[in-house]
Amino acid sequence: EFKRSYPAMKQLLGANVSENTRVLTENYPATNMKQAGFTVDELLALHYDLNQIALAGYTAVEFKRSYPAMKQLLGANVSENTRVLTENHTAEEMREAGFTVDELLALHYDLKQIALAGYTAVELKRSNIKVSPENHTAEEMREAGFTDDELHALGYDDNDTRSTPGMSC
Repeated sequence: EFKRSYPAMKQLLGANVSENTRVLTENYPATNMKQAGFTVDELLALHYDLNQIALAGYTAVEFKRSYPAMKQLLGANVSENTRVLTENHTAEEMREAGFTVDELLALHYDLKQIALAGYTAVELKRSNIKVSPENHTAEEMREAGFTDDELHALGYDDNDTRSTPGMSC
């Protein structure tokens, strides 16, 4: 019932929609709202906590569709409020849903998780991630799951990779 009336409710409440939605968040768990058809965007607009939304069973794809709104609504605190995403969705799931390297970095996925997700060296190089011989040793990169070819694409040379036992170029 709330889902069907959401557009009218939003229009009637106008700017005060957030002040008047406390009763929803207190009486209707996010799981019920998801079953009723509410999107992540709509629950964020109704001031559901990101933790509640994530635990309601939304997929990585559903979070990707809502990422711009999530980022805007949560503002500077987006990274502080996203631990639940990293706990419930692997970096690979997020990549498959369309998240970029930079978005995963903003969501506090670590370099190892990102490397294991299957992003290419080119995607990493184009991102804001600081992957270079100056920032990470070849050994650290190998431990994170990078191959010799990927290291070369990221700017590591034979001298960088030769210093790591077991590496060949």
